[in-house]
Amino acid sequence: MVPVGLLLVLCGLPLTAVSLGGTGDTSCGALIDPTFDEPFNPDTLCGSMHLGTLAIVASLVLGGCVLLVFSVLGALGRVPLEWGAWLLAAMTAASAAIAALLTWRLTSWHDDVLVRGWTPVRNLAGYTAVGVGLALAVIVATFTLDSADEH
Repeated sequence: MVPVGLLLVLCGLPLTAVSLGGTGDTSCGALIDPTFDEPFNPDTLCGSMHLGTLAIVASLVLGGCVLLVFSVLGALGRVPLEWGAWLLAAMTAASAAIAALLTWRLTSWHDDVLVRGWTPVRNLAGYTAVGVGLALAVIVATFTLDSADEH
């Protein structure tokens, strides 16, 4: 589980340096270097992109760090290793729910600025759900193979 925790952190941190989009003629800039005022205003195109990206980055980094702690404590026998799998399951469910909620919300918004701002965030949440879900599948498969070898 340690590699998965590191991977989550290492996937989250670079997202702070990437711009998810722009206004068509100018880039919104990265989280660490926005190219406009009010970088987290949810009523603007770039603000909504940055706000959503920040939430996903924070979730990946925090989730990865917690998974690393669970992995170390599990290896020492202080907590069950299954806690890490449950954490990944919760992260997968949350990412999928956010992607589904944004998909539903985007169909009802009539403001093109908000639609263009939140669409990349919805896509990133969906990709996050797939990636974390795959990591969960690998961990569950590993647990299953390890328990089969013991019997």
